[in-house]
Amino acid sequence: MEKKRYDGLDLMKAIAILMVISLHIPLWHINFIEHRSITRMFQYGGRLLSEGVPIFVTINGFLMLRKSSFDLDKHLKKCAKLFGIFLFWAVVYTIVGISVRNAWSSTGISDFFVYIFETGGKSTYTGGLWFLQWLFGVYLIFPILWYVYKNDFRLFQYFFIMLFIVNIGLNTLDLLGNIIYIYDDAPSYFEMIQMIKRFAFIREPYILFFCFGGMVYHYYDEIIKRKKLIIITGILAWLTAWGYGLFISFHDLKVYNQTFNYGTICTFFIMLGWFAITSDFKADSNVASKLLVYIGKNTFVFYIYHKLLVNVIKVLRPELMINHRFIIYGITIIFCLMMTWIVNKVSVLSKLTAL
Repeated sequence: MEKKRYDGLDLMKAIAILMVISLHIPLWHINFIEHRSITRMFQYGGRLLSEGVPIFVTINGFLMLRKSSFDLDKHLKKCAKLFGIFLFWAVVYTIVGISVRNAWSSTGISDFFVYIFETGGKSTYTGGLWFLQWLFGVYLIFPILWYVYKNDFRLFQYFFIMLFIVNIGLNTLDLLGNIIYIYDDAPSYFEMIQMIKRFAFIREPYILFFCFGGMVYHYYDEIIKRKKLIIITGILAWLTAWGYGLFISFHDLKVYNQTFNYGTICTFFIMLGWFAITSDFKADSNVASKLLVYIGKNTFVFYIYHKLLVNVIKVLRPELMINHRFIIYGITIIFCLMMTWIVNKVSVLSKLTAL
């Protein structure tokens, strides 16, 4: 079963990277509160659907946990390689960022190192690389996850359920709290949530998504048997998240957090829906199929180079991101396709994007 090829995974990865690029442009104009517009309401729904990173991590778990054998030495070398790739691109991103902003005179040595490793939401130059840091953390504990997955799947299920309860359960309580607060502004509910959160031993969505990939692989045949039901459930999950966001937005008179769906139960049903939708996809000779598979096989190249291009445009011509975002989106895709072709031809460049 390990050698079985799932062409649908390449399609899912292609969809995911196109989602990610749409967020970084950004393609979606979602302020439907100040600008009352049905179109912007639909764009808000599109934005909530466009969570590509969980798809990547889930597929990574799907592929890695299904391996029938494991070599710790090789895995440690892979971890070292991953860290090296992160470090290289973090330096490149930082150098490019400082250069286009002409900020070398105000950048000290300590600042430079902070810029390299600070990849969070407030990162100055390397914000696009946060997922590599998280992935590195997952890879460090992968040997334990793989061993439990292969030798005691029931224990693995227990670990997954605990992760799910701690991460998604607590997020769900927060979302319910927003609705309760509309009708009862007493702080007791939120105080209760804070007390419950003290029991949260680990809140790492990356590990959860990775383990979810292993669960999907284990139950993949069952998912396909119930494909229509799962697709419908995925659509309903998206509509639920969208409806929730609209409801809170209209009540608060400001657009609700556009990233909130990242950590909700809806995301998991949506991802299951994507697995079901793409399950029948077969790579064939038509142009569209070839293009999607090509993108799906080279998503990391797309990720690295699209973020570099977008970062530069945002500094030099920020108005283009607002006035011509669809054109910029198309140009970015074409640029990534060109860079992918070059990278695949030049072995040195290929090694720098081979996870």
